[in-house]
Amino acid sequence: MKESTKMLLHYITGFLILVTGAIHLLTNNLESFRWMKAILFYPVSLGVFLAAVLYHAMNGLRVILIELFPGSRSGRIITLTLMLVGVIFFISGFYFLLILFGG
Repeated sequence: MKESTKMLLHYITGFLILVTGAIHLLTNNLESFRWMKAILFYPVSLGVFLAAVLYHAMNGLRVILIELFPGSRSGRIITLTLMLVGVIFFISGFYFLLILFGG
């Protein structure tokens, strides 16, 4: 994947974090939005929030580490390592969401 595509995804996930984070905060803190917890949309938005936060965080960390350790070989190792860590975190977080919402 090209670097410009990775950064475009970084910006998109930043926007998704804002939207799904706002949904999460509104649903949990305002009485008039409590109905959202009863529909399928809320667990799906939490899954999207989890994926967006993980991609955004891992990509930001990847950019920092590539700046600290330049070179194509170290860049590939950093990218693959962070991808593996992100997938492990996503699987464990998604498993928790499934348990939480009775899936």
